[in-house]
Amino acid sequence: MSGNGASSSSLNMIAGEDVVNNNLSALVVDDSPLLRLLHDIHLKKYGLRVEVAENGKVAVDLFHLGASFDLVLMDKEMPVMNGVE
Repeated sequence: MSGNGASSSSLNMIAGEDVVNNNLSALVVDDSPLLRLLHDIHLKKYGLRVEVAENGKVAVDLFHLGASFDLVLMDKEMPVMNGVE
């Protein structure tokens, strides 16, 4: 399937198959412990390495310490530092 712009991994996800890719990492930033847990579970299902933070300040601190992520999911409204800041 060349030329359609979709990788085989994305096609597998569309088809409902689990895709394991341990090379990708994600940062989940949310003040809700439940939402952090749900995102963590779902992303790990697809083989992503997941880090969580409870607010934007913790997320920024992780980047200042040299962390990098392929995907960042951030709540827009949080205490301390929100997603917009």
